[in-house]
Amino acid sequence: MLRKMPKVVPGLRRRALAVVLVALALAAASCTGNRPARSPKATVPKAAGTPAPAGPYAVPKVITKPYVQKVLDALEVVNAQATDLIVANKTLVPEAANRLRSINTSDEFSQQTAIWLTQLRNGLSNYRIPPGPVSDRVLTIGPSTSRCVFAMINRDYSGLEVHPPPAHNSYVVLRLSQPTDSSSGMNPTPWVISFLGYQSNGTPPPNPCVGTS
Repeated sequence: MLRKMPKVVPGLRRRALAVVLVALALAAASCTGNRPARSPKATVPKAAGTPAPAGPYAVPKVITKPYVQKVLDALEVVNAQATDLIVANKTLVPEAANRLRSINTSDEFSQQTAIWLTQLRNGLSNYRIPPGPVSDRVLTIGPSTSRCVFAMINRDYSGLEVHPPPAHNSYVVLRLSQPTDSSSGMNPTPWVISFLGYQSNGTPPPNPCVGTS
């Protein structure tokens, strides 16, 4: 979860675009020359291939607001580490891309990569030095399951940006991690983000968790 921008519910996600964006990101990372990448604080490791860890992030029988809040807070920690690396190095270094991939589905990662490449071209002038995390506050939870969570959240960018927009309501969909997701161990939770934003008219997006088990 990098610097999230409000967006329309994606309807034209192209896997070819995802491949191109990742290639661009890695190419950009290779342009850092001999300058070492700035390293963030250590993350809590997760064993590869372990989608549902025990402990504080174990999936409960009933999905509650406090649980979703705890998961989002953990994902924002990883996102903040990626942001710190990108802002410090002025490019999407592999360490940052790996963190972003660990907390997003492949489709969402491709969209966030595109946003970051645009931000880099624009010079990152509005980011705090060092940048702080985005603050998410869970407002409501829609129909959800042990594999899919739909929630309305309030997002505050004041810790991230010098001139932040007003805190605004948005929607997030969390999907239980699958074998095709990153197993880098950088995401301490069993969840990844499959959508973050809202429709252009401000209405909630369709809840993909309805009808899932």
